[in-house]
Amino acid sequence: MAECGRLGPRGGWARILVAFVTGIFLAGCVSVETIKKREKESEGYYQQGLSVLDTDQQRAFVSFQKAIQSNPNNYDAHYLLGHVYFLRKEYTDAEREFRTCVSLDPNNGEALNYRGRTLIFMSRLPEAIAYRESLKINPPNVPRALVYLELGRLHMQQGEDGKAREAFAQVKTLDPQGTAGAEATKMMKQLR
Repeated sequence: MAECGRLGPRGGWARILVAFVTGIFLAGCVSVETIKKREKESEGYYQQGLSVLDTDQQRAFVSFQKAIQSNPNNYDAHYLLGHVYFLRKEYTDAEREFRTCVSLDPNNGEALNYRGRTLIFMSRLPEAIAYRESLKINPPNVPRALVYLELGRLHMQQGEDGKAREAFAQVKTLDPQGTAGAEATKMMKQLR
């Protein structure tokens, strides 16, 4: 007599196991396809925002937000969304976006510098000074003379004249005949 519901090698357990493994495999394939689709969608929104950034800031803003919703790891969308927030003087939101950029790419000098600059505008000077780490990045995305000039200004605002003098001296060394060098010379005359 055949046993009903038998859970042997040809029974229900084997079928359940095969169905379970097949389901996991198919779910994995779908998620990879979904991720690729979202990355492509995100890149499309990013490109759309980039194309109108100079002419329609609000439309670019919305496109960058959509890009981030599709792919939260889209560094470029976070960076330009932070840029738009910065232009709007919404520094808290800008700082959040640049902080995300730094977490996604800790060695990107542009994000480090922009975050430091945003912190300056938020009057969070000690934190901004911490962003001198961007000076260690080779090759720098922002001329070193400008970074040292900003660092010197920060030290000056903090009343750290010795450190400010050192930073301005670096500017003069890096840009002796340029605008940054001239500005550093002017700033040094204001130090005690």
